Parts: sequence; C-alpha cells; structure tokens
Amino acid sequence: MRTGPVAGLQLVGHLGSMPGFQAVAVVDQDNGRGLVALTNGTTGFAGIELAQRMLGDDTPLLAKPWVPSATVPEWVAELLGQWFWGNSAFELRWHNERLEFHDVARGSLAEKFAAPDVQGRIIGVSGYHHGEHLHVVRRPDGTVGHLECATFVYTRVPYDPDAPIPGGHPA
Repeated sequence: MRTGPVAGLQLVGHLGSMPGFQAVAVVDQDNGRGLVALTNGTTGFAGIELAQRMLGDDTPLLAKPWVPSATVPEWVAELLGQWFWGNSAFELRWHNERLEFHDVARGSLAEKFAAPDVQGRIIGVSGYHHGEHLHVVRRPDGTVGHLECATFVYTRVPYDPDAPIPGGHPA
C-alpha cells in the first residue's frame, strides 16, 4: 500500500508488476477520484505519472457520483442479493429508487424495475423485461421463494428444485 502526496495529490493505493505485466490502483483521498490501469508490458508504463495526469485534471465528472440510499424499503431488503436464472447469476440491487438486475458474468446492468405502482406491481422500465411485471412468489411461511417475470424464473440457487422451472429441471 502506498500513501502520500504526489504532485499535489494525496494518493493511496498500490503499484504492482510481474514479468510481462504492470498495474496501478490509486485513489486521491482529497477528491475521491480513482484510477485503475492494467498493462501487458514490462516497460514503458509509468503508473504514478498516469495517475498524476488523469487524477490531477480538474475537469468536472460527467455523471453525478453514486450516493448509497440512507434506507432501503422493507419490501426491497428481502429481495436484494444473488439470484439465478437457470445457472446464470444475477445480483439484485437497489439504486436510485429502482431495483436493478446486474448480470454477474458480464458485469453489466441487465434490467431495471420501478418501485411498486399504486396497485403494488413491480414493472420493468428497461432491458429485456421492459413493461413486464416482476412477481414476488412467497412460500407458505411468507418468505420469498422465487421471482417470476414473464416466463423467467429467478431463484436463490441454480435450478432450485422447489421452484417451477419452465421446460423442467435439468436431468
């Protein structure tokens, strides 16, 4: 871990290398901006100089920084976390008053759902499920069993034997 002032920046982070590769991961403690760079070269890469050029620029950020929700609605809390469609992993997050499905393998946002409308429906607002209803299916004891959206069934474990899987469970 490296800390300390570098050309007016208060950097904390790490530089690393091994034959054929170099890397840098640093954050300026004063403004919260960070840099991660990975290379496949042994020479010609100056990580700290790159950090100085990129992080020392006072250009305004293009997007507002994410700010975590102070509270998560009760109906959301029990839905957050990992879900599977078959064996494909997704992470359900709460962001900007919406549910977001993130594709774990791709590391990308897959779907967004709006908070329940006046009729209690959770409706897709972007992605493949745009306009579809996300149904929370509960077990007899009231806990969440699985999620259904159109013909998609999301479960907490791949191919959950207790959930209806369209086309049946794999043999």
